[in-house]
Amino acid sequence: MPRGATPPRTRRAAIFAAGAAATALLPDALDLGFEWTPALVGAIYAAAALSEGRKGGYWATAIVLLTWGAGVLAYVHLLDAPAAGIYAVAFGLAVVLAHELDRGGYEISMLGVGATIAAAGVFLIFEREWELLRETESYAVVLAAVALVNLVLAARRR
Repeated sequence: MPRGATPPRTRRAAIFAAGAAATALLPDALDLGFEWTPALVGAIYAAAALSEGRKGGYWATAIVLLTWGAGVLAYVHLLDAPAAGIYAVAFGLAVVLAHELDRGGYEISMLGVGATIAAAGVFLIFEREWELLRETESYAVVLAAVALVNLVLAARRR
């Protein structure tokens, strides 16, 4: 790494910290409903992945959250169809997109794609019962924790 350049994990930590603030503040400021949360968090993960190009981490999570987020928005605002079908299409498209990006030279963890889809499924199972999962602030806290982990890993690397 060139002298004076920001280490990748430090750069990602800054992106996640800014994303945590955006997730905590933007929905209220822009009058966005909770349905925007997966797409917003996906965009933050995409920014972290983009910060390192094709070999950057977080591509798998970004792809799944962005496609699921698009599915959630389509379900709430555009389509009169069962949520399960829309989400299944979104998750299937995430796998196809991840595969194609991997073939195009992006470093995509298919295990990460599957794990993120499984985590989304767990969210969908419990979101009605656990109010915490329906609060945008919860995801701001998760993003702040990801920022902190990246900072700790950056410090350990030095």
